[in-house]
Formats: sequence, C-alpha cells, structure tokens
Amino acid sequence: MLDGIFHAFSITPEFEQVTTRLFLPTTVVTPHLVRTSETKSLQSLACLQDAVVAAIPVGEFSRLMREHPDLNAFGHKVVERELTLKTQRELDLLTRPARERLIRFRNEYPNLENTIPLTVISGFLGITPVSLSRLRNELAHSRS
Repeated sequence: MLDGIFHAFSITPEFEQVTTRLFLPTTVVTPHLVRTSETKSLQSLACLQDAVVAAIPVGEFSRLMREHPDLNAFGHKVVERELTLKTQRELDLLTRPARERLIRFRNEYPNLENTIPLTVISGFLGITPVSLSRLRNELAHSRS
C-alpha cells in the first residue's frame, strides 16, 4: 500500500459489514493465504480513500521468495505480524471494554477517526454505530 486507506471486512449473517483490518500507507496488504480458505475468500477489501498500490502475482512472489532469502524472511515477517495483530485484536474484543478499545484505536490510528466512516470504526471496534456515538460523546465531555 503506497497511499490511501483500505480495509478488510466480512459480512455477518445479518448483512452487517465488520471491519477486521485497516491498511494505511506503507503497510503490506495481507497475503491471499491469510484471506482465503479452500480458494474461497474469507474477507473483502475496499478502499476508504483513493489509493495507490503495488501488486505482484502470487506465483511470481513465491518464485522470488525461493530465490532471495531476504525476501523470504520478509514474507514470513508479514505473516507473523498479521497473526500477532489478529491475536491482539481478538484478545481486545474479548477482554477490553468498548471505551478502552476506542481509546486504543485513537492512540494506534491518530486522526483516522475523522477520515473514515464511523460505521467502519464501529465495526472494527465490535460495537454498534450508536454505541460509538455515545462513547465519543462521553469521552469528549470527560475531557472538559
């Protein structure tokens, strides 16, 4: 990802969109092997802002990884980082109150709250848009 903002998302049985990952400039979009199962996509990707990306076909990247140990190590680091992020996100959703998740989101993604749709943020935080609105209002008044 060279510029812009992407998000990975899934659709719930109630047809609600739940953002599972945000991709900002200079991040690597999750490799397909993390986003698919038995050739079926588990997640969709969409732009939240105009974006500039560089892409390389999977077969070509695999060939280059075999030929270049540094690139192979890089590929493994990307997958390890994704696993770490997924594990941390799962733990946050299961163990932290929504207020803490919003504060953590603000610290991890400064100014993003005013850039992308609040429905994307609420889905990412595992709360409803109404709950997000209440939390934002509560936090704004607690600073005064």
